[in-house]
Amino acid sequence: MTTTAKDLESRCDLLRSLHRPGAPLVLPNAWDAATARAVAAAGFPAVATTSAAVAAALGYDDHEGAPAGEMLAAAARIARSVDVPVTVDAEAGYGMTAAELVAELSGMGAAGCNLEDTDHATQALRDPARQAAWLRAVRQAASGQGVPAGDQRADRRLHPVCLLRAGRVRPGRPGTRCPAPRAGIP
Repeated sequence: MTTTAKDLESRCDLLRSLHRPGAPLVLPNAWDAATARAVAAAGFPAVATTSAAVAAALGYDDHEGAPAGEMLAAAARIARSVDVPVTVDAEAGYGMTAAELVAELSGMGAAGCNLEDTDHATQALRDPARQAAWLRAVRQAASGQGVPAGDQRADRRLHPVCLLRAGRVRPGRPGTRCPAPRAGIP
């Protein structure tokens, strides 16, 4: 399926409309075209990719262990395979500038993305001011290219409630999400 500029705009608008205060958007993750089609066929209004499963399917580790080109090519195949919006787990941005990342994502037909607050080179959380500046740059690049920007994401190593208290994420703000804590995380 080819995504036209009008299709992308419609998908972006739909994805944005699904982010409503008090009504969490729950999306199963896809790692290839077949799982994306299964998610859409099950009636979900959008598809979210998962960097961990995409990387594993490609034979690499998560956390930007796979080459950016391969991860983005997989995301592009997913976006082409369904008629619903796709939001891409773009990890920490693959070292790209905001403009480069937005161009890659919009060029493949992705309607959104999420960006981790982890610096994978140091295995530490990014400084909150640095992360906020990065997200602002992505939003500005997206606005400049006529597409909405992605989600804010709390790193999975911290409990979402702690991040809420610290002001790192804000519930009810469009595009804000906290992954569910994993077993053993306080």
